[in-house]
Amino acid sequence: MTAGRKPTTKQTLCYVAIMSALQLNRRAVLASAGAVFGLGSLTQLSTSTSPPVEGSWPLGRGNPENTAYTTDSGPTDSVSVSWRYDKHLSSVKAPVITDGTVYLGFHDEVSAFVALDAATGAEQWRTKLGDGSAVDFPDAAAAVVDDLVLAPFGNHLFAFDRENGEIQWERQFEDEIDASTVVDGVAYFVIRGSGVLIALDSKTGETRWEQSIGAWADGAVAVSENRAYAVATTEDETGAVVALDTTTGEKHWQYTSSHRFAGTPAVAEGTVYVSDARGIHAISSEDGSRRWRFEGRPIEDHEWGNFSYDGSAPAVANGTVYTGAADERVYALDADSGEKRWEFWTWNNVTGEPIVTEDAVYVGSDDSLIYALDVKTGKRHWEFDTTGRIRGTGGAVVDGRLYISTFSDGLYVLEEA
Repeated sequence: MTAGRKPTTKQTLCYVAIMSALQLNRRAVLASAGAVFGLGSLTQLSTSTSPPVEGSWPLGRGNPENTAYTTDSGPTDSVSVSWRYDKHLSSVKAPVITDGTVYLGFHDEVSAFVALDAATGAEQWRTKLGDGSAVDFPDAAAAVVDDLVLAPFGNHLFAFDRENGEIQWERQFEDEIDASTVVDGVAYFVIRGSGVLIALDSKTGETRWEQSIGAWADGAVAVSENRAYAVATTEDETGAVVALDTTTGEKHWQYTSSHRFAGTPAVAEGTVYVSDARGIHAISSEDGSRRWRFEGRPIEDHEWGNFSYDGSAPAVANGTVYTGAADERVYALDADSGEKRWEFWTWNNVTGEPIVTEDAVYVGSDDSLIYALDVKTGKRHWEFDTTGRIRGTGGAVVDGRLYISTFSDGLYVLEEA
């Protein structure tokens, strides 16, 4: 794959399928060596008496700031499968969860959006949207807002009634769109191929404003203190982070880099964090000036057969930033200085984006493994093989469970064994 415009969802899915068939990955090596670290059974557990799930993960990265941090706990010491939903999913479609219900999109002959009981996986409703020629694969996270759930499918944005799945409104755009971040009734998202950031009314679907931010754009918008932060790529293929006024769309500042960024920024304590293949940038949210820059191990080319890997979006919690890089490491860095606190080697590109609790960091890699790492030391608590590659946001932690989407292997719900 040559450098240039970001690939479409269909191109990505085709590429991943081919690479999955060809790749001799760490899973095979571990299996041949007989090494197993906390792997759970794939048998679905009895669900008839499961208590309701409490807690919420309403956006792909958990909150409008995209920090992917929650005070809920997930499986830490060991892990087993609570239940699975084995439809064909694109793993950049993270599940969203609220009021005991999981909402996600899938494509199994036709595109559809479903509501599942978060404790048992029982299907509550399903809305069919048409085959791939009419409605594309679900390729970004949904967003829960009041009595609606907004879900992107290719260049379509649907608003579903949370109770029954009825479509309340639908918008179609000129190119694929990414996940919505909803704040105060306004949904912010980017149109990938045109590099436009749009703000629209979440109840009606009417556009409030739109602003060009680059040649193309990618990832979920971060929203904090009346500013929207988005990642774009310029015509000369350099990375850009743009800060816009949430009311008017006026551009406050733009930060650029010679390397393309991972699509989703995170904002915490007056700093915008954004990753690329080599590491992470920390940028002042006020004026766009660089605060620090961290680079992992040197690499000659961050596109070695891995489809223009641009890095893993960061997570931020309690003064620490967590990110993955093309050197196959997960890094924990001091949020103020960028000083490295620990690193963990995954043996493969860190294509999943970290999720952080008080005790653990959960992250997936390109060879289908999910890791639970100690939040303070980086020591591995367990690893779990989904048999489906982990790409993009992919996960949520709610009420002791880790919900993780995979490419071609469905949704796994993991809990303490």
